[in-house]
Amino acid sequence: MGIRTVCEGVESQEQFDFLKDAGCNLAQGYLFSQPAPLDELYQKMAPYL
Repeated sequence: MGIRTVCEGVESQEQFDFLKDAGCNLAQGYLFSQPAPLDELYQKMAPYL
């Protein structure tokens, strides 16, 4: 079907490993970053853009 999945609220490495093994394509949550102002997010993401 070509559907990509995004898992939200990932807080531990164990959760991420499970979701990755289950086929989740993308994830977000406290494991990766605390909530931040938009300009701080841009600074963190700049090397990947």
